[in-house]
Amino acid sequence: MLYLRSGEISSLATQTIQKYKEYIGVDWELFKVNPITLAEMWGLDVKFVDLGEDSDIMGFTAFNDMDITLTDANQSDITLELSGRTIVINEALTRGCAGRLNFTIAHEIAHHITPNIQRKANRRLLQLHQWQ
Repeated sequence: MLYLRSGEISSLATQTIQKYKEYIGVDWELFKVNPITLAEMWGLDVKFVDLGEDSDIMGFTAFNDMDITLTDANQSDITLELSGRTIVINEALTRGCAGRLNFTIAHEIAHHITPNIQRKANRRLLQLHQWQ
């Protein structure tokens, strides 16, 4: 099972906040992070698509270039052209709780920035297996 040690999570969080502060040009303590700016910092494109209030989809991530067809809030099929650096967010979240919107964007960002740590964890497991 892959997992991240608490020290690895803390290190990633510290590095991300430092990178974000440099990206927006501040050197003081941050009290609020704009998740869209954070996505831009990581080179990600955030697309808002109105999938409706009742959609099971709050957001998703594309890791490869792809076209995907979804049903929008008007029950019309729409086709999205996505790059491998795209996060799609249900626009309905912008009409509700800002916390849910921010969490969803941050959650999708995490899918893009944690694969490097997962590769390190795989190497650690491989080294442990070879040692035995």
